[in-house]
Amino acid sequence: MEINGNNNDFKLILLPGAEKFGEKVNEHLKVILDSPCGFILPMAVPRFNDGEGKGKINDCDSARNAKVFIVQDVTNCFVNYNFRGAPRPYSPDDHYRDIIRAIGALRGHAKEVSVVMPNLYESRQHKGSAKESLDCSL
Repeated sequence: MEINGNNNDFKLILLPGAEKFGEKVNEHLKVILDSPCGFILPMAVPRFNDGEGKGKINDCDSARNAKVFIVQDVTNCFVNYNFRGAPRPYSPDDHYRDIIRAIGALRGHAKEVSVVMPNLYESRQHKGSAKESLDCSL
């Protein structure tokens, strides 16, 4: 990856469940690139009472023309959200939907978007049959 010594070249979005890993990546990048500033672009993924969610980047201008890496661990079941007042663990599908929300929030702002996840979600199905979804290809 080519970096021009400018923190505006790329950003990291750390979704729920991937914060610890992403913060370590950020610290290593600061050392490798000799940068006092971090590369994390804050993003909120709030949930409504019925379980629906949305993705919101507070400062989309900081993502403008940047290469953005969305970091997510879809298998992390130790993250909870409130569903009708009770804590509910994130499912892999919940994590996957947050990735889609992050990509949607970046649309028209980022130069490139890449997803970093240690486990490729929906990868068990490598070919779709006539009437089945092929979610991994999305």
